Amino acid sequence: MSDDRPVLKSFAVELLAIAATSISLWIVFGYGLYPLLGFPSTAPMPGRTVVVVLVIWGFMRRRGESWAAFGLSRPREIWVTLLLAMGFLVVKLFVVQPVADFVARLVELPKADHSFFYHIHGNIEALLVWLGLAWVVGGFGEEFIFLGFLMKRVADVLRGGVVGWGVALLAQAVIFGALHFYLGPAGVVSATLSAVFFGLFFLIAGRSLWPVMFVHAMWDSLAFVLIYFNGVPST
Repeated sequence: MSDDRPVLKSFAVELLAIAATSISLWIVFGYGLYPLLGFPSTAPMPGRTVVVVLVIWGFMRRRGESWAAFGLSRPREIWVTLLLAMGFLVVKLFVVQPVADFVARLVELPKADHSFFYHIHGNIEALLVWLGLAWVVGGFGEEFIFLGFLMKRVADVLRGGVVGWGVALLAQAVIFGALHFYLGPAGVVSATLSAVFFGLFFLIAGRSLWPVMFVHAMWDSLAFVLIYFNGVPST
């Protein structure tokens, strides 16, 4: 039986570094910069995602790993990637989100709180900024962190297989959902279920991140465009 301790130790060091970075930035933004700008301390922190990606990239360079190892290899057939992305988007729109809404209603949770994004309503500059963040931070950053890195690392520690990838899928979904606490309980449920399905999409796509990144970015973009025209959903 092979000794898994070096793999586990390496992963533990990475997790500690990422956690320390994330918590430090949460304190700086939530209790320093955001109050000065008049933002709630629970507001989303896209800057934190960017920094965490850089931290992971540092570990990748140290270990001699390529982006391809984390689901970012060049697609062999662009049309297949686009078809998968469009299919996943349809599932997200007509299956995943309705299920999340049903679960929230079933346990009588209040609607997700999107009030922080009210400033996008009728503000084209704010819309363009958040559309850019949807693709760079939401689509690329978050999916790289949670699927490309975290899900793969957990599966590697558990030696892969159905059990390893299954645990990895659920672990990343729980963490991803918890980090969306600023949307309220219903928002956490929606984000967690979305992360489960995004993880399944990732596996179905042969562990390629491209289709999942596209779906995530498109979903966030649609939400911001709707807010621009209609305002935030009533709570």
